[in-house]
Amino acid sequence: MTLGFWSIIKLILGTFKPSDQSFASKANNHMHPDSQLQIDFKGQTEEGLKLGFTVDEMAEYVKNVLLSIGLTKNYADLVYIVGHGASSVNNPYYAGYDCGACSGCPGSVNARVFAYMANKQEVRELLLNQNIKIPDSTLFVAALHDTTCDEITFYDETIVGQWKDKHLYYATSFHEALLLNANERCNRFDSIDSNISRHKKHQMLIDKSKSLFEPRPEWNHTDNALCIVGLPNLFVHLNLDKRAFLNSYDHIQDPEGKSLAMILGAAIPVCGGINLEYYFSRMDQQKYGAGTKLPHNVMGLFALTNGIEDDLRPGLPSQMIEIHTPTRLLFVVEQKPSVVNQVLTGNPTLMEWVKNQWVLFCVIDPVSRKIYRFEMESFVEYAPVIVEPSSILSV
Repeated sequence: MTLGFWSIIKLILGTFKPSDQSFASKANNHMHPDSQLQIDFKGQTEEGLKLGFTVDEMAEYVKNVLLSIGLTKNYADLVYIVGHGASSVNNPYYAGYDCGACSGCPGSVNARVFAYMANKQEVRELLLNQNIKIPDSTLFVAALHDTTCDEITFYDETIVGQWKDKHLYYATSFHEALLLNANERCNRFDSIDSNISRHKKHQMLIDKSKSLFEPRPEWNHTDNALCIVGLPNLFVHLNLDKRAFLNSYDHIQDPEGKSLAMILGAAIPVCGGINLEYYFSRMDQQKYGAGTKLPHNVMGLFALTNGIEDDLRPGLPSQMIEIHTPTRLLFVVEQKPSVVNQVLTGNPTLMEWVKNQWVLFCVIDPVSRKIYRFEMESFVEYAPVIVEPSSILSV
């Protein structure tokens, strides 16, 4: 009874004067920055599963990731591995903003594990045999991006020697970038005055994540319309209005499309699935969506019900899709059409997404720079409709 009394007092204080300590909702609370992880396999098992990874397994995981993003040479002294998570109080869909690859948890553990693997000398020696040379001067650093608050937490921050000053410089750059991102996100919220300073805007986003009165603290994936798989020169200096998924990919290092197959194997069902969730929930909020999330209750950590009703809601709530434009996701891949077609035909599941137009698909030939669109069974060169100025009637 005494514990219940103090819990009520804490709830009241957290409601009217929210703070990071009011609720266990901060993304970085998932793991303490100084916690220890068992990453190396030491012969231990639990319920028949190995605890940790062998050196060979580590090398394979690191190789696949580096190849998929084209990071196989010209390494910087510091390489940041940034996971993502979200902080929110008034949101039964809270875990949906964390990482699907981390079982609905923040990506801090995966980031730390990968950084540890990539820094391990035995792993680098195995990678060297596969023509991936990571110099001794390169250090991988794990971090977590809180996508609601636009804050970053660095892990294993015992960075000394030649990396210390550079890390301090890059950490400042990260905070500046997040400040700019928060400023851009605030344009979506009617409750935030666009004329206030960007620091005040950032603080208002942080306050939203801690407030029990705030049903709309996120709006990150909303209005998604595009997924670009290619080199940054495809979209540099292009304002994508926060509507695009971006996946680094270097076609030069992947002539046979092996890395592309791994990328699309994850990107099509994940990004396409996110898009269709928003699409159908926006098209029909009551049948395919979930209505307002305010009365929703979490059932068994696997579903949601509307208040005391028994019906499970299949889609997204109105507070997540109000400003979403229901368009099918367009994939733009920088690679030869023949290579992309080979990747898709080699995976019937991916081809089903494309053939059924659950996602739209285009390819930019890296040599000719021509655009090819998937139609029916193959890629066809895209011919834009050109309207002569003289044919446009003036009113």
